[in-house]
Amino acid sequence: DNGLEVRLTGTNLTNKIGLTEGNFRVPGQGVGQDGVFLARPLFGRAYELSVGFQF
Repeated sequence: DNGLEVRLTGTNLTNKIGLTEGNFRVPGQGVGQDGVFLARPLFGRAYELSVGFQF
């Protein structure tokens, strides 16, 4: 173990339009009155690379 850590993460790798995290304040299935659904959008493809060294 040399103390080096490399991490690569990605989100929305298929770059599709979508919604996530429904409104937890609405009881039931997360669908409010008249079928309104509140959620957060999934944005385009993103990557993150981080490198750490512990000594």
